[in-house]
Amino acid sequence: MTTQPGRTPQNDGRVNPDVPFQTCVPTAATDGIPNSVYIENDRNFTMLAGGLLFPATGGFNLPDNRLRGFGPSQTTYLRFAPDGSLVPYNPGINFGNTNASGGDGFTLQDTTQITSKVERHTVNVLGNLQVAPWANLFYEGLFYRAEALELVDQTAYNSNLFGGASAPVTFAASHPMLSPSAVATLQANGITNFRLSRVNRDLAVNNGRGTTDVARSVVGVNGSFEVADRVFNWEVSANFGKNDSVFFTNALNQQRFVNALNVTRDAQGNVVCTTTPTPGLVVPNAAGSTIVPVADPNCVPLNLFGEGVLSPDAKAYVSGTTTTKSVLEQTVFNANIGGTLFNLWAGPVDANFGVEQRKESGEFIPDDFQVRGLGRAVPILGNAGEYTTKEVFGEVVVPLIAPAMKLPLLDKLVLTGKFRRVDSTVNGVADTYTYGFQFRPVRDIELRGNATRALRSPALVELFTPSSNIFTTVPDPCDSRNVNSGTNPALRRANCQPFYTQFGLDPSTFLSTAVTATIPGTLSGSPTLRNEKSDAINVGLIFRPRAVKNLQMSWDYFKIDIADTISNLNATAIATGCYDNPDPSNPFCGRITRDATGQITGISTGFVNGGILEFRGHAAEVQYSFDLDDVSDKLGGEFTVGVSVSNLGTLKTSTNRVVTTDQAGELGSSKDVSQVSFGYRHKGATLTLRGNYIGGATFSNTESAETRDIRFIPRYTLWSGSVGYDFNKKLRMNLAVTNLLNREPPFPLTAGAASGIYDTLGRRFSLTVRYAL
Repeated sequence: MTTQPGRTPQNDGRVNPDVPFQTCVPTAATDGIPNSVYIENDRNFTMLAGGLLFPATGGFNLPDNRLRGFGPSQTTYLRFAPDGSLVPYNPGINFGNTNASGGDGFTLQDTTQITSKVERHTVNVLGNLQVAPWANLFYEGLFYRAEALELVDQTAYNSNLFGGASAPVTFAASHPMLSPSAVATLQANGITNFRLSRVNRDLAVNNGRGTTDVARSVVGVNGSFEVADRVFNWEVSANFGKNDSVFFTNALNQQRFVNALNVTRDAQGNVVCTTTPTPGLVVPNAAGSTIVPVADPNCVPLNLFGEGVLSPDAKAYVSGTTTTKSVLEQTVFNANIGGTLFNLWAGPVDANFGVEQRKESGEFIPDDFQVRGLGRAVPILGNAGEYTTKEVFGEVVVPLIAPAMKLPLLDKLVLTGKFRRVDSTVNGVADTYTYGFQFRPVRDIELRGNATRALRSPALVELFTPSSNIFTTVPDPCDSRNVNSGTNPALRRANCQPFYTQFGLDPSTFLSTAVTATIPGTLSGSPTLRNEKSDAINVGLIFRPRAVKNLQMSWDYFKIDIADTISNLNATAIATGCYDNPDPSNPFCGRITRDATGQITGISTGFVNGGILEFRGHAAEVQYSFDLDDVSDKLGGEFTVGVSVSNLGTLKTSTNRVVTTDQAGELGSSKDVSQVSFGYRHKGATLTLRGNYIGGATFSNTESAETRDIRFIPRYTLWSGSVGYDFNKKLRMNLAVTNLLNREPPFPLTAGAASGIYDTLGRRFSLTVRYAL
């Protein structure tokens, strides 16, 4: 149905104008019309840098989800221009209750960073000293420093999208910081009070920056000795590592923010801070709390009416830099010995045995500002933790058939076995092992395979992270755009019905703001986490035909099952665990907080055990090289070509053990991925060309034509290359080109969604000069 006069699918900003209006109420689950469509020039029409005005009470949207403004029809929209004057505001054409195509709204993509500014320095030191024929001292030293800056980052908000201290501020039309022209405009429109939905990017942009120092030293002694004509190698070493990280971010001091907005005029007509609450001013705070202005001789009045009109002194008064420090330390002692135990008919039986002790410790140190909770977050307390492991390990290689035995169709057979026992102070004793084989019926063909039981101990971050604040979107299952999707839409609809009844909501029109805008939440670790356990099987085939020199082909199949996966029980897992769960008394719903209108205002995430992962896939590779001299006497140099192809058959995951999804073929997990490389070397010159192919994908395998109009991401190929030259044995120069054809991420991905999967930076060059002393 239309929501504005004259609006049609062809003129309202849809990327695909052939998608009609949704006409079924409630939305039919099988009408073929998607509940969400891609739009051009996407903006958030409910907040603005400089400030957008709303009526002082009531909702922020009209029943048809358009912006709620002023006047008889509630469609008079006003915003503060940068200079503080009030001007008309164009909300664009709304799609839901927060997003619009076009208009003057805020572009959230402006807060999304593609890459960080990073400066790195690395120093390596290596040393060896032969102290005896059987012993050698060695040392490895590393120092690494990195300085990073988030060039674009989230800002502070006072917006209708958020609750608590980040909700809109309510002002009276008589507030002393309003300009005379703004007061006149308010009076002309009959506005006595208003709420201000503001993006405070002129006040406090996080712009996180940090430094990381890593120091590592390894000192040890190794050597060899003979027993009964057998050589044994041994090594004893100690490894010491330390990571010091300091993170800085900008934050608002909420008490000072309150002080600076409560102002009055003194006898000379100057605007000054006051401890008497300013009439009509309502500064939101954490749920159920109230902050009153306090006397502070350093207080500077804060002007939020316009962008950049606040004084530097006011900005300095209400905002500042917080400092968080984390320290990670690792100490490892290792001793091992290996050599030939005895000889069998097919050759020597080699083995290695050892012991290891490892200690991991970490400390999180917030500054006083965070500990006292002076910002808009709950108090963040410091934390520390450590654990120690004692380990014994061994491995053995047993040859049963050797080529020298000259057996028909039995050229080579080798068995391998590995074992490790880990005793951890966190979660007790666990065993890991691997056993496998290498079998060649003939010289050209080799079969290989192994089975592995492995574990992953919980990391310090997963164990000891204190409750910290995050911002995240939540794919609210009861949103009208989501209620007919999921792995069991009927169950989801049934579970959402009590929610609709409780809050008096219409299932066909309810739009959750948390779907498209971040809401505050918490993240915490758990010191009771268990080890992850995985069982893996790998079988493969290698073909090296004697008839074709330097040709090798291989194929491998992989099967991995992980139980008790350690993962962040994130917003998606919590939401689906609550509303896609046949058990209405499940523990997931208690992690979601809603306000009186049913909107999600908070969510508690954290690291947990209990999930599963199932992986099935196979890969193939071809490598071939030849001398061009063999092709023609007029040619020279060596040419190489390599091709690798992998196929993802299954990638089933579940964090909550309520919903298990097969992610094979989704964004970031394309079923088909391949690489091809070409190389040429002649004398001192080298040329390379590399191509990376990523197959098509979906945004989610659980979506259908009912949920999204563009669900598929096309295949993508990226070409890169380089040219280099060795001038002599000491000097080499290399010019590399990444993204040779300047390919953009496939439509309709944004830079943020494509980051880490596709190239988002475009064509770029790097020149490397190496000189050996």
